[in-house]
Amino acid sequence: MGVDVSWCYSYSMINDYEPTLVEHIKWICVVLKIESENTTKEQTLFERSGYDDGILTGDGD
Repeated sequence: MGVDVSWCYSYSMINDYEPTLVEHIKWICVVLKIESENTTKEQTLFERSGYDDGILTGDGD
């Protein structure tokens, strides 16, 4: 079911701030790019993370 984002919340607690959805996805993207060099940016952001692109673009195809 995509990536476990609970570590994002742990990171935000350590740094004493609450990240936005975009910030979550940026961190997820960084982690997934490290884990899978072959994954395209689109796959990294949406398919592998489990997010629907409609969340960010508002026009999910």
